[in-house]
Amino acid sequence: MKKQLLFLTAIFLFSLATYSQVLISEDFNGATIPSGWQTGANSGSQEWTFGSGVVPGSGATNDFSTNAAIFDDDDAGDTGDNNDGYLRTAGYMDLSVYDNTLYDLQLKYDYAFNNGSGEKLLVRLYHSYAWHDIIEYTVDADSTNEVLNISDYFVNDFILSFKYDDIDGAWGWGAGIDNVELKVIPKNDSCINAFNVSTLPYTQSLNAEGATNNDGFITYGDGTGMNDGVWYSFVGNGGEYEINVDPTGWDPEVAVLTGNCGSMTKIANVDNGANGTSETLTFQSVIGTTYYVNVGYYSVGSDGAEGAFDIQIKNTPPANDECSNAVNLTVGNIAATHTVGTLAGATDDNGNGYEDVWYTATVPASGNITFETYQFAGSTLNRTYIRAFSGSCGSLTVLDADYNSGSEFSKIELTGRTVGEIVYFNVEQYMNTDPNDKFEVLAYEPPPVNDECSNAINLTVGTSFAENAIEGTLLGST
Repeated sequence: MKKQLLFLTAIFLFSLATYSQVLISEDFNGATIPSGWQTGANSGSQEWTFGSGVVPGSGATNDFSTNAAIFDDDDAGDTGDNNDGYLRTAGYMDLSVYDNTLYDLQLKYDYAFNNGSGEKLLVRLYHSYAWHDIIEYTVDADSTNEVLNISDYFVNDFILSFKYDDIDGAWGWGAGIDNVELKVIPKNDSCINAFNVSTLPYTQSLNAEGATNNDGFITYGDGTGMNDGVWYSFVGNGGEYEINVDPTGWDPEVAVLTGNCGSMTKIANVDNGANGTSETLTFQSVIGTTYYVNVGYYSVGSDGAEGAFDIQIKNTPPANDECSNAVNLTVGNIAATHTVGTLAGATDDNGNGYEDVWYTATVPASGNITFETYQFAGSTLNRTYIRAFSGSCGSLTVLDADYNSGSEFSKIELTGRTVGEIVYFNVEQYMNTDPNDKFEVLAYEPPPVNDECSNAINLTVGTSFAENAIEGTLLGST
């Protein structure tokens, strides 16, 4: 007898604030069809049954240990009818509240199958007015756990169905389905799929309820550790990083690690609070090093559930972010050791949208001072805009500015200044260059013109000291 497909109009709705990551969790342990499911026959008379875990088959060893959903084609006999029966969700599941750029869709279930004469077991989804086959089983299988990533079917709404079809009406055996779970899991559930953080500050809201402990517990080598939760990664820029995690109703731990997925070394971790308490972690990065951030349940002994949280990853402002905290540079000669600075995390003091930091230097005995920036080895910051000021913070007067003095990075040369005067120097991100990196800076007394042998000053030979004496200086010489 041909039965028409019946689609119930029940819609499962989830609010954005409280939506669950687990859409289906069914163990079929009862003796009757559970709520939220329906069974029927597309053709023939046999339907899925409940209350037993026995899978039909001669000498079968594939029975379930508990009750399951069973299709018993053997029980239908050899009637010549094509027994085609379905077990499916009673209504559409609404996935419109989930962002499929952040989440994957995972389907898990146990199945068993005995093929008598060409039968098949199908897993299907109905959406966009058509059935779509996800997977087809035609080979005998004992009770087997199947895990499928069905993110390609991450559509707004669909119906999930398990279908047994004996194809030709011959006498077949049957199949069983148990422990069905459909859930939304974060795409960054495993270390190898860590979300890449390329722009700072980085902020994200994520529900990690569906996260799994698939990489195992994260251990630190001292007996402590945490659950494998969700992952982020970034390349250090040499600045200090601050990571803030604000959870909703669960107790997270935050860890920063280096190395390769599966073989990592802890750099820092934090678990200072209880359920719903924010966690903040800071650490000093090394330029060019890849760091992994794991946000997971705090315990290393039990696989606890993660939940929703907000995360922010940013650089903390450098110590000389404000004029009042300018770093004082010792004025030496041009061969002196450079000071390493960074714009990573700096704020905009000049109101033009570009990050900047501050330095001071004292005018030396010659009255001349040069302030110069250089590219730090391996840094992506390839140009700066610098300015020199007289006065004091809050009342500064511009003396000079430069962003690309010839072949130099940036350079300002001041002459004829008052000995002992304090000059302020501002180093700023130049236009669209990457500010999240290091640079080098030097304040020095410019060398005399004859600092090098090749620039020796020729002296005119005279008859007395007074006749041909010239003035020389060692100030700034190397």
